Amino acid sequence: MSNHAYESAARLRPHRCAPTLLSDLARDFALAPARREDGTTDALAGLEVSGVSVDSGDVAAGELFTALPGFKTHGAVYAPEAVAAGAVAVLTDPDGAAMVHANCPGIPVLTHPDPRAVVGPLAAAVYHHPAEQLLTSAVTGTNGKTTTSYFLDAMLSAHRGACMIAGTVQLRVGDIAVESPRTTVEAPVLQRMLALAVEEGVGAASLEASSHAIVLHRLDGMVVDVAGFTNLQRDHLDFHKTMSEYLDAKAQLFTPEHARRAVICVDDEWGIRLADRVAAAGQIPVDRYVPTPSPTAGTPSTPTGGSVTRRSP
Repeated sequence: MSNHAYESAARLRPHRCAPTLLSDLARDFALAPARREDGTTDALAGLEVSGVSVDSGDVAAGELFTALPGFKTHGAVYAPEAVAAGAVAVLTDPDGAAMVHANCPGIPVLTHPDPRAVVGPLAAAVYHHPAEQLLTSAVTGTNGKTTTSYFLDAMLSAHRGACMIAGTVQLRVGDIAVESPRTTVEAPVLQRMLALAVEEGVGAASLEASSHAIVLHRLDGMVVDVAGFTNLQRDHLDFHKTMSEYLDAKAQLFTPEHARRAVICVDDEWGIRLADRVAAAGQIPVDRYVPTPSPTAGTPSTPTGGSVTRRSP
């Protein structure tokens, strides 16, 4: 992308990041050197990257620029800006590779059929899996994500000394706080924030997880310690089409690939359905939370799997 949405987050980078060989990333994530029209491919031997960026307006020297296909414009269009800013290589799809070769001769290009699906795990690898060194939470739901994430920020800060926050209002690591461009930032931005948190001695992270972000792989590459669900209301149906599809998107967060434990509010039918699904899968433990007495939530003695905690308003 090149709407410069992440320029405000430019400072939220680790000051030190041990470089990673591009050839190792190609091997580990099944990336193929793009073939040029003359049949040659770029040599990767010895080439290192020290970061990953997805916005051409937010690239630091030595980073890998990921040129993702967008809904309106292909990110490869903005590769020249990224290279001028210091990107040493580009990851894109085969269509994007042709554009990069045409506009950036000499820059190494790696391809993947679905680069968005690998950029999260790849960024986590480049930043040395920072989430594994933090206590992490992610909250999803139509309403209440921001409020809940700040409750968690306060609790985690009290117990861990400091907490990183990434959500609708702001991106914050330690003393650095900037306005957030969206509810859940792209995976490379999230991973480098987590790396900065580790570097600064921040012990925890409180994240908001939008349904768009879950579907678009922005949270891939990390497993949060606890994932929370607030509610599901009629919204975003231009993207998800139906409420069932909307729930399916949210449910992806409550899998072993993304979370170690689930806390699900069950005061409406969607929360109950999600909790039942997670419990039936039996892959991660689930706690059902009832914030107020609810005629649809059943009684604490009759849930389908998991435990029920009832709280007063």
